[in-house]
Amino acid sequence: MKLVWLVLFVLLSYVVAQSPPTIAPSFYTKAIVTTSNTNTTLFEEIWYDLTNQTQLTYANESIRGATIPLILYALADQGYEIINNQCRLSGPKFNNMFGWVPVSTYGGEFEINGQQTQMWYFNSTTVDISLYVTSDDVPVRTIETIDSVSLIAITDFTDFTPMDIPSDIFDVPSICLGTGQVCPQSPATDLLVYMFHTPQDYSLGNMNAADLLGDANFVCLYGPNGEYDLVSAFTVQVNATWGQYQLCNYKYCSGLNDYLVGRESSVGLTPDGGQCTPNEEVGSWYSFPYKGECADNGPVSENCTWGQVKVVKTITLQCLEELGFWDVYCAEGSFPYYEAAVVFNQAFVNDDPALGGCPNYNGTQVVGRGKVPKTSPHSRLFNKYY
Repeated sequence: MKLVWLVLFVLLSYVVAQSPPTIAPSFYTKAIVTTSNTNTTLFEEIWYDLTNQTQLTYANESIRGATIPLILYALADQGYEIINNQCRLSGPKFNNMFGWVPVSTYGGEFEINGQQTQMWYFNSTTVDISLYVTSDDVPVRTIETIDSVSLIAITDFTDFTPMDIPSDIFDVPSICLGTGQVCPQSPATDLLVYMFHTPQDYSLGNMNAADLLGDANFVCLYGPNGEYDLVSAFTVQVNATWGQYQLCNYKYCSGLNDYLVGRESSVGLTPDGGQCTPNEEVGSWYSFPYKGECADNGPVSENCTWGQVKVVKTITLQCLEELGFWDVYCAEGSFPYYEAAVVFNQAFVNDDPALGGCPNYNGTQVVGRGKVPKTSPHSRLFNKYY
């Protein structure tokens, strides 16, 4: 009988020892997030309150020499993202960071960053995620793998401190309310912009584009988007009363103003994001909302903010690659990528590859609203893989 009780005690002890960890529902922590497919590193401070479904993150995103300061509010009903005094309804809503842990499986013991940890993992059809925790349930690392986008995100936690978070920390600032800043009224002007796209969709509507240096900066910083085969130069007439630059994904744009053409400096690094400044030293990015599009590709008027779109030239990404755009001029350069911009420009002004040019692509051009939604090449993927 004593033997039976001894066996039961050992089995019970084993089950208890292998129970999933219980992470504090409210805490402050620092974190470093690295991602495999965006070449980015984020240095974060996080205030997290599961009970009230609120999270505030201060982050600096480092990517190829450029540092982007971010403030992210993730609330139960809305997310906000602030960069250089520009706030957008863009960040993700609150998500239970460790909500999967209670159904996770024990995966053994590992030493992580000099600490002995237990590994717990959870696999699904869309994501595989693992958590490394100390014996007192302090998170040390998470690893998340999303095969569909070839993403591996590693988050290393430090200074993890369970604590009650004052509610006023999560108060959203006034710049996140209303329709955002609008620049001084200006007359219509013509722009030359560049956009990466598919052969089926040349539409600027609800997409992001950039000037020459702005596009060179983006592609050098974030790499070519695998969904796009072409890049085109367009002329477009715009109302130069600039609104807030919107972030566009799959023909959906997020921001506080969905009528005016939006503008910001490359990566929004200059004061107020470069909305009302020329940005000649770093380049500009633009957003073209559907609501501001002129009917029948007509001129700008009191009823619309952009129109008269014309395709100047279209080239293939393959040609840019063969010119060494990424492997040489992006890889060896630094932000802002002036030398890459020179190569980018030469590809459009010349048709002969022997002279640094690219031949004009002669496929079908659909300048109106395209029917194939794709991720805009100028949309930023910031963090939040939780």
